[in-house]
Amino acid sequence: MLLPFGGNGQSYKSLRSEGDQLFEDGFYALAVERYEECFRERPTDYEMDYHLGVAYLMLNRLYEAKTVLEIIYQQKKKRYPGTIYYLGYLQHRKLNFRKAAEYYKEFLKVNNLANFEALVKVKLRNCESGIILKKKIALASVEAYPEPINSVANDFHPIISPNRPLEKLYFSSNRLGVLGGLRNNQGKEDKKRGHRNPDMFVADIKPATNVKRMSGLLNTSLYDEIMGFSFDGTRMYYKKGYTKDAGLLYQDYYDSSNKDRISGTLLDVPFDMQKGDATPFFFMDTLVIFASRRLEGFGGYDLFISNKTPDGWTEPKNMGSNINSPYDEKYPFMTNNRESLYYCSNKPQGLGGDDIYKSVYSPVLKRWNKGKNLGIPINSADDDQYFQMANDGWHFVFSSNRQESIGKFDIFHGQFFEQQADQVVMTMDVESEQQLDSLAWVAKPVLFQKYSLGIIMPDSMKFAQLRQLTQILKEYPGSELSVRVTQTSQSIKGMTGLAPLSTVLLSFIKTNAPETQVDFIQRILAPSQSKEPGSFLEAVILVKEEVASKIKPINSVKRYSFVPRIPLGLRYKVVVSLESDGLEDFLVGNKYNFSLCLSRDDETRLLYGDYFTLETAQQWAEQLHQVGLKVERVVPCIAGKPITTKTNPALLLLYPELNQYITN
Repeated sequence: MLLPFGGNGQSYKSLRSEGDQLFEDGFYALAVERYEECFRERPTDYEMDYHLGVAYLMLNRLYEAKTVLEIIYQQKKKRYPGTIYYLGYLQHRKLNFRKAAEYYKEFLKVNNLANFEALVKVKLRNCESGIILKKKIALASVEAYPEPINSVANDFHPIISPNRPLEKLYFSSNRLGVLGGLRNNQGKEDKKRGHRNPDMFVADIKPATNVKRMSGLLNTSLYDEIMGFSFDGTRMYYKKGYTKDAGLLYQDYYDSSNKDRISGTLLDVPFDMQKGDATPFFFMDTLVIFASRRLEGFGGYDLFISNKTPDGWTEPKNMGSNINSPYDEKYPFMTNNRESLYYCSNKPQGLGGDDIYKSVYSPVLKRWNKGKNLGIPINSADDDQYFQMANDGWHFVFSSNRQESIGKFDIFHGQFFEQQADQVVMTMDVESEQQLDSLAWVAKPVLFQKYSLGIIMPDSMKFAQLRQLTQILKEYPGSELSVRVTQTSQSIKGMTGLAPLSTVLLSFIKTNAPETQVDFIQRILAPSQSKEPGSFLEAVILVKEEVASKIKPINSVKRYSFVPRIPLGLRYKVVVSLESDGLEDFLVGNKYNFSLCLSRDDETRLLYGDYFTLETAQQWAEQLHQVGLKVERVVPCIAGKPITTKTNPALLLLYPELNQYITN
C-alpha cells in the first residue's frame, strides 16, 4: 500500500471525489481502487483512510481493514468515532465477542446519537449471545464451495437437485457475465450506478468444477432467482422482477425432448410481492411457507403458511409467536416429516445479522415450539440464509456473507455430526391401500407399512402402539396376525432386510399375547419388479367378522418411509445383548430414533444405533448400562463395516483410538 504514487493521469481531488461517490453508492471494490491510489500520495488523509478501512471491511479484507482502522484509532479516534464501532464490528465478524463488546461499549461512551445507540445495543446483545453459543458443542462441520461455484459477487439461494441431490446444485448469482449488465431499479441500463441482476446457474458438485448459466429462455436482464422445484422434479419455480423485493413467481416444465425448458407460466400460489411477501418455500406441491410484512404479523417479516386443498389454497396463516417476533423471520425450510422448521431471524438473541433457527412442532400442544439457534459454525456474526437439507439427513447447504466468503454472499455446505431423523422420515396421510400403493414410488424405503382394519403395523421404534396392538389381540382370543415380508434382492444383499424386526415382533407378541397365532410369509422380488430397493412389511389382524367393527384404530393411519443411507467415514455402534432385561421398557420410553439390526456375526445380539463420534457412543453405552441393559462392546465401523485387525493399518494411524476397540 505504501508504493510510490504512479497515478493514471487523474488528479488526487478527482480520484478522491470518484472514490467518495462510489463508497456512498456501495460500490466498495471500485471505491478501494481509487482510495488506494489516493493513499499512496497522501497516507495521512484520515477521512479518506476511514472510508478505505470501512470499504476493506465490507469486502471481507479484514487484515487490511484492521491495519488502516487501528492507525486512525490511535491517531484520530476522537475525530472519527465511527472507527471504534467498525473495529468492534471487525472483531464481531471474527467471533471475538468479548473484544467486540469492549469496542462497542467504548463507542457508546463517545457517541450520543440515538440512532447509533440502538444499533450498538443490538450488537452488544449479539455479543452476549455469542459468548454463550460459542461454548456449546458444534452440530456440524461447514465449509464454502470453491470457485467457480463461488465468486467475488453474490452467490446465493442454493437449491439441492431433487433428482440428483448430492451431485447437482442450483443457485443464483450476479457475477460478471450475467445477462443485462448494469441496470437501475427500473430495469434501464445505468453503467455508472446500476447493479447487476442475478441469473440462475446449475453446478456439478462432484467435483465442483462445472458451472453453467441456465437457458436463455429462463435467464433475462431482470432479477432472475431460483425458488425451488416441484416434488417430482419436473417443474422449476423461479422469480423475475426489477429488484430483489419485486417481481412475479413463475413455473417452468421440463421438456424431455428438448435440452432447454419451455417458456414459463405464472405460479398459482397465495403469494404476492406487492403485499410484502418474500422468500417462499414449497413443500410437496401442497404447502407453501413464506415471509411477509402483512398487517396481521408481529412486526417486520413474519412467516405464514398456506395449504392446498381441493377448493384451492387456504388463507395464509401466521405461524405464531414462538417462531415470529418483532424482527424479521425469513427463508423457511420444512423437513420431510413436517415437524421441524428451519428459518432465519435477525433478532438480537442471535450472533448477528440473520441466524438460522430450528423449531419443532408439538402435536400435543398443536403449536410450534420456540426456535433454537443452530450455533457456530452454521451461524456467524453476518447473514446466514437459505438453509436447505438433503434427504439423507446429513448434508445441507446455505448462503452467507461471513468473513470466510470470497466476496459478498457465498454458498456453503456442511454435514451434521448426527443424522437428522426428521428429514429422513417422511409422513403422509393415507386413506386407502390403493392410495398407498399409488404413492409407493415417492420414497426409497428400508421399511414401510401397510394397514388393515385400522390397525397400524408399527416400525421398530413404535413399541407404544405395539403394546396397544397386543392388548387388542388379548381381548379377542383366537385372532391371527398375518405378516408378509417382501424384499428386493438389493435389500437382502445390502443387509437391510426385516429379519431383525420380525424377530423382535415375534418375541413381543408371544410374550404379551401368547395365544395369538402369527404367520410370516416371505416373498422375494427381482430388481425389475420394484422401482426402489428396500423392504416392505404388511401386517393384517385376522378376526371374526362381527368383531372387526369393534376394533378402533390405534392411531391415524400414516405412512413412514425411511430413506436409506450409506454411512460415511468413521462411526461407532453399541452392541447390546438381546437378552438384556429392560430392553423393552427402554425402547418404549426413549425419545431417540434408535435403529435395531442383528449383529452379522451373532444373532443373539443387536447393533443398537449408529453414532458419529466415539464420545457419543461412550455416553450412550453408559446410559444403557445405567438402565440395566447389558452392553457387550463399542464397535468402530468404516462405511458401515466393523473394523477388525485385518483392516488397513493406515486407518489405525489415522484413528489411533481404534486400537482399544478393534476385534479379531
